[in-house]
Amino acid sequence: MKEFQLQEKFKKFIEDKGFKVIREFCNKPPDLIIERNGKKIAVEIKTLTNSSKFSTALGQLIFAKIHHKVDELWLVLPDRPSVFSREWVEVFLKLGIVIFCLDRDNTTFTTLDSLDSLKLDPRRLPFHHSVRRMQERIRKMERIIQERKEVDLLELSRILGVSLDTIRLHIRKGFPRVKGKMIIEGNKVRFIQTFSYSKQSKLLFAYP
Repeated sequence: MKEFQLQEKFKKFIEDKGFKVIREFCNKPPDLIIERNGKKIAVEIKTLTNSSKFSTALGQLIFAKIHHKVDELWLVLPDRPSVFSREWVEVFLKLGIVIFCLDRDNTTFTTLDSLDSLKLDPRRLPFHHSVRRMQERIRKMERIIQERKEVDLLELSRILGVSLDTIRLHIRKGFPRVKGKMIIEGNKVRFIQTFSYSKQSKLLFAYP
């Protein structure tokens, strides 16, 4: 999912709640400035939940706070951050920045109120929490990518119940049993079929 897509979803969500968008599509942060009952709120949209993006979001929100004199700061994410983002989430919460996460229904958003919200349920356990679950998820990832040939990373994250960073890590490490290459291009992963030497040899002998 691209930032403008997430922005449109969040925009519709807040407009249904009675907020009015008074600034958007500008070169300088924030992505949105919204207002309700005289209260101005700066909103930053991020589609990736890694340290680099969190650092950028923090700087942009502080800029918005000083430059636009807003009353509140909001950060919108495409999914609930993993436990590996605990330090960043703690910083945002201590600074009073409200974090909104897109729900599984892909239309509504919920707030991340505390660090306890980062505790993962069994369906969202990271790979390393269990060897058995790790093997199951790797096999499932292999199967999905091979069957579809091209898969959106965010969709894959939702299907497997793990973070985007974890998926990228395992794709870069490679899958020994897979006869082909998995290439990450932007927010998608593509599968390119290749043949082993032995299979090529059989084909050559079969068709002289």
